[in-house]
Amino acid sequence: MNEEDYDIKNCPICGSELRPEMCWQCHGDGGFHDCGEDCCACADPDEITDICEECRGEGLYLVCCSLPHTDEQMAAYKKLFDQI
Repeated sequence: MNEEDYDIKNCPICGSELRPEMCWQCHGDGGFHDCGEDCCACADPDEITDICEECRGEGLYLVCCSLPHTDEQMAAYKKLFDQI
């Protein structure tokens, strides 16, 4: 997956550009193989059986280039959702 596959190109908090980053939990695989055995004897041990909860199976997620956000930016962002 590459950056063009994402709909959101700008940070919803500050408007800065977003960049794709490899998922820290699944290391870009999108999930894990968990057959429940300590010593896997599956025919395809690389098959993903559990989707990564952090990246939702994408292997990547978008990160704002202007991190960290200020308290004022976060308060304004939260205020928008409180109005909905």
